[in-house]
Amino acid sequence: CSPQGEACSIPHVYLLAGGTTKRTTTEGQALWPSKPMSASDDTTTSIVVNLSTVAFTTSPNYLSVTIDGYGLMGSKWPTFARALSSKPLLALTKALAPAYVRMGGTANDFVVFNTSTAGDDPPPSGGGGAACPGAGGDPSASPSHRVYRPSTPYAMSACQWGSVLRWAEAAGLQMLFGLNCLSNRSRHGPKRSCVGPWDPSNALALVAWTKTHFPSQVAGWELGNEPEGWIRNFGMNITAEQHLADYITLRKALPSGFLVGPDYGIQGCVHESSDRCTTFDKIVSLLGATDPPLVDISTFHYYDLSHNAKPPDTADMFVEPWVLDRNKEALGLAVK
Repeated sequence: CSPQGEACSIPHVYLLAGGTTKRTTTEGQALWPSKPMSASDDTTTSIVVNLSTVAFTTSPNYLSVTIDGYGLMGSKWPTFARALSSKPLLALTKALAPAYVRMGGTANDFVVFNTSTAGDDPPPSGGGGAACPGAGGDPSASPSHRVYRPSTPYAMSACQWGSVLRWAEAAGLQMLFGLNCLSNRSRHGPKRSCVGPWDPSNALALVAWTKTHFPSQVAGWELGNEPEGWIRNFGMNITAEQHLADYITLRKALPSGFLVGPDYGIQGCVHESSDRCTTFDKIVSLLGATDPPLVDISTFHYYDLSHNAKPPDTADMFVEPWVLDRNKEALGLAVK
């Protein structure tokens, strides 16, 4: 296809951006399959690409990655610490820079900062965290059998957090970290509504330690992970209005901070009304209604395929138009 926008015909090519994808046979008959079509179909697609104008310019950090917070916890830490000291992994990660590395996920809903270590200095460069005192241990229970929940959170030490930041620093990546907003909450009533406001003291202790030792390494902070899953995962129901109050508290504490959220799992509870879910559009509309908005970027997680599908999903399916089209509603809500 030429820069002048001339039409071309290429077998098995799909135009995935800038509008509706249209597949045609060599005879020009439109195909709108009700089920996936394999790459072996004897079809071609005619596309026109206009390169005379720029539709959108992405950030240099657009291609970014996530590390699950489970690596911080209990018996999982030694394995994670060894990964942080891996020279091959560091070399491969450096190739992604510039980029963000987000540390979050369900585990961050029950990880807190061990404030008794707030006076500790960060570990030396290149240590990988393996020498962190008590790494992988928990004085109150066997780490391999301990079940962590918001009511029994895991206390991340300054050494562990510093090891993660040292690794990100060496890789040339900036961190985003998910703060815990569940651990101090109690449940009440048949719908397991959570009572009481979010207590930001632990989160702010973590932020303060980070600013002292790594003032430019953390690009931003999230608050909680996938609020639509709090009822499902923990039996804790926090309303959109309560979560709005949490963000107001965090914004007041960090008036110039870069705040990210609501970190919503868009695969469920998008906009339907349900006692079992805090809906995405309601949370986002509340966060965006303030002046200025409480968050700098509104984020969501999109699960386009199922981890337990039968037959199992394959890597090739991630680029199929019928799979990518599932993201339309999510993107539409995000743009709205």
